[in-house]
Amino acid sequence: MNLTKSQKRLAVILGIILLYAATDFFINREDYLQFYFSEQAKIDTLTQQSIAEPARVTHPKLVTELKWKRNPFRELGIQPEIKKKKAPQKVKLILQAITCSENNSFVMINDLILKEGEFIAGCQIDKIYANRVRLSEKGKSFYLQTK
Repeated sequence: MNLTKSQKRLAVILGIILLYAATDFFINREDYLQFYFSEQAKIDTLTQQSIAEPARVTHPKLVTELKWKRNPFRELGIQPEIKKKKAPQKVKLILQAITCSENNSFVMINDLILKEGEFIAGCQIDKIYANRVRLSEKGKSFYLQTK
């Protein structure tokens, strides 16, 4: 069997990884076996980590079925953040310039160059006139005029 140079390198790297994994397993064998095969060790770990006085749990499923009678995080000073929804602020639209031609008409609103049919701040540009622009938002039309 002829291997290329890169395949030989990969085989050496794989061998090193396997050797490291086997060495780690033999050094920490008790921990691995206890973790994977001992249900009681899992239960003990869960009960040791609890904040309140732990009740003796005989099965891991019972941990999820416990009913809390108080907030366990209050004693630690951890409070969940309650985010209040702010009403979306209405953006003030400022008409800065209008350019009208037979083929294309453009407006500059809030430093953005737009044409008919495009949107800005939730408003659609319906029609561009020589001195004003008709916009609509949620079915209601309004005009912006040049100053």
